[in-house]
Amino acid sequence: MEVFEETEDLSLLTNSVKDLIDGYEQAETLLESQIKAVVSNDSEAMNQLISTQLDHYEKLSKLEGIFRNYLSDAYGKVDSKETQPKLSRLLKFYQGKAGRLSAMRLDLIGKVEGVKTLSLRLLDLLKFAQDLNVDTLKAIMTAVGKHDVHYDQHGKTGNSSLAHLSIDQKG
Repeated sequence: MEVFEETEDLSLLTNSVKDLIDGYEQAETLLESQIKAVVSNDSEAMNQLISTQLDHYEKLSKLEGIFRNYLSDAYGKVDSKETQPKLSRLLKFYQGKAGRLSAMRLDLIGKVEGVKTLSLRLLDLLKFAQDLNVDTLKAIMTAVGKHDVHYDQHGKTGNSSLAHLSIDQKG
């Protein structure tokens, strides 16, 4: 295995990884804010955070594309046969020259896992809120159906039209 010196490619790649780490830190902050908004039932904050999150994930997607391009460029100079370059394999070609990048790689992995964990936590919280709302609506509709009287156009009593409503829930 040939060992390569630190190059501009490696420097660009390092900066790209730093940008990704920063991006994932911001994603974690956004997810934590969304969780707080859901817990506090702040619909205005939730709507604003969703909009911000969509913008941020678009930015993060661009940063990931830049990273992949820099990774491919750097990989092309050390192993042109590799079809799916990986940062961990690339670092082996720069023995000892990419210590900072290696540490940043581990930090990035941690940030990505943190975002995954918070995303799952938010989804679980939203699922819980949805289930609770469905149960509450079912209870309301049942109570309305027992106590509501409906009259048709001829003045005869019948079932309430509300009692026949069903609550749409995807399982």
